[in-house]
Amino acid sequence: PKVGSVLRSGYWECGNSKSYLDLVKSLTGKDLSGESWTAHLSTTVEDKIKTEKEEYEKAVSQADSMQEEEINMDMILRFVDGDVVISDSTKTGSFLASCKEFDKYVQKRIENSSSNL
Repeated sequence: PKVGSVLRSGYWECGNSKSYLDLVKSLTGKDLSGESWTAHLSTTVEDKIKTEKEEYEKAVSQADSMQEEEINMDMILRFVDGDVVISDSTKTGSFLASCKEFDKYVQKRIENSSSNL
């Protein structure tokens, strides 16, 4: 998916020149209505749990098979903690490399906070 370019052209570039309803229509191709909301309300809890479980299991199996495939969302990814840039995809060269740097950062923070107990 081209998330970055879609958000840039359909949301950020227009600034405040479009109304909320116009933004929704330009990003989704549809007028905002209650149809999608009411569709969720008509689903039984059992059906919702079944669907969510199926979607979760599908995502997990896809993630396992995609462990080393590169992800291209046509965007720059930066992980930032206050003034500290933890990772920047323009420097690491990829989305996944930036995610791995962020993961290391979080693990180190967890280790440091655990040792201070």
